[in-house]
Amino acid sequence: MTNDILVIEDNPDTTELLGEFLAAYPLTVITASSASEGLDAVKARQPVIVLLDYKLPDEDGLTLLPKILAQNPRTQVILMTAYATVPLAVEAVRIGALDVLPKPFGTDQLDIVLQRALRVAALVARSFDGREELERRFMSPNLIGESPAFLKALRLAGEVAATEATVLITGASGTGKELFARAIHFNSPRKLKPFFPINCSAIPDSLLESELFGYRKGAFTGADSDRQGIFATSDGGTVFLDEIAETSPAFQAKLLRVIEERQYLPLGATELKRCNVRILAATNKPLEEWVAEGKFREDLYYRINGFEIRLPLLRERQSDIAILAEHFLSEISRSQGRAKPPSLGKGALEALAAYSWPGNIRELRNKLQMACILSTGDVLKPQDIFPKGDFWPRSQASERWMLPQEGVKWESLEKDFLGQAFERSGRNVSKAAKLLGMSRATFRYRMRKFGLREE
Repeated sequence: MTNDILVIEDNPDTTELLGEFLAAYPLTVITASSASEGLDAVKARQPVIVLLDYKLPDEDGLTLLPKILAQNPRTQVILMTAYATVPLAVEAVRIGALDVLPKPFGTDQLDIVLQRALRVAALVARSFDGREELERRFMSPNLIGESPAFLKALRLAGEVAATEATVLITGASGTGKELFARAIHFNSPRKLKPFFPINCSAIPDSLLESELFGYRKGAFTGADSDRQGIFATSDGGTVFLDEIAETSPAFQAKLLRVIEERQYLPLGATELKRCNVRILAATNKPLEEWVAEGKFREDLYYRINGFEIRLPLLRERQSDIAILAEHFLSEISRSQGRAKPPSLGKGALEALAAYSWPGNIRELRNKLQMACILSTGDVLKPQDIFPKGDFWPRSQASERWMLPQEGVKWESLEKDFLGQAFERSGRNVSKAAKLLGMSRATFRYRMRKFGLREE
């Protein structure tokens, strides 16, 4: 990627004004006055940002937009138009525009859009650098991130996808276990066959057996005819057993036969059936401990744990939070028919980074979806994403504040906490005191001790 910004605009006055404004940015400005000239410049210079006019003499911007992205998917395209309508903006974002600027626009508005484009471009560039090797052999548009912990999991998934190995995917709820399972299936030789996910914790054992193995007529009350199970209908494909730890030892013994011998017995049948499915399993439980406590069969554990992929918590992927947030905002905005996704203000980014994300990626998406529904502005603030003011890192029994090796000045830390709590509570003493688990009187005393004003 170069450090160029390309302006594709046929009005010379607008081009000149943009050139003067962009001179303050650490970018090299190049210009084009037609679609064909602009596409040539994209091919030759690979600009980091393109400011694209909707009305051009030889082609409109919406038609040119996908051609630009086909040449360089990292380029951030901002569509400029004097004919802004909601359908036009939605379509532009749907096919890849980062933003839509209605003409005439002010310098403040342009600055916000450009700052966002530069931030997204930097994140995308780092992500591409870490992923290009992987993506040549493991394509998965829904798995997004650049952190070392995430890329390690992605690399393992890429290595095992082409094999027939049974895979155990471990990680807390909301870390993306089913997404990884789908990616493994769709990058495997079985990709043209069915992928069938089943949540073992949501189905009683007796029903789970009939769902997976099928049954013969008369096997139980209500079994009026033979029925094939998932193992039969998914022949040649992949079955993903989520929350496998929630199954009983009796069911686990039957599943072990499927994995080891590729055979199963339908309910009410007397003859074993052959089975050609690949098993992927997932759990958020510590299976090794469960085996030691007798809660999970040891032989099944070692059969499914031949290849383990551990998915990191979102708080272990700090560098991915902004990337995921931008992706979700674009996705949510398209689904809601918004003209363009809201951008994340500096305060919102800091709040996202400060929060501990006990619900992981699922919680991040849910909070952003709610913010998109409730917010009316173009820039999200912390209170849009955390309306209850809960973006202070949550305290959990399994977590501790880590003391830096070099130590810390306690009074400075206390003063900083008091100030942050006061600001994050909207300068409300009662709420700030509650954030720090102290009484209103104690909070006010400590504020005065450090010379912090309540006004």
